[in-house]
Amino acid sequence: GRTALTNPNQSAAAEKEALDAAVRQTDLEAKIEALQKFAADYPKSADRLRVLEILVAARAQLADVKLAAGEIEAGVNLFKLAAEEAPTPVSGKLFA
Repeated sequence: GRTALTNPNQSAAAEKEALDAAVRQTDLEAKIEALQKFAADYPKSADRLRVLEILVAARAQLADVKLAAGEIEAGVNLFKLAAEEAPTPVSGKLFA
């Protein structure tokens, strides 16, 4: 069989497209899913820290929404998950 050659430019373009699509999500649950998928699909991405920071922020936003809706347990669990998944070290941009 033939072996497919990977074009680094195509791969970089696909990575950028996946990141842009994830960041553009307006639905918080969809954004979290897309960011998790990006982190899994591109574990060596130069944008990994940024993705993890956006993921933590999105979880915290969703936790606020859940708390405001009276879903206390769900909100608290999301805050805990956001804290556990926060990248180390935490950059100054995380809480900006």
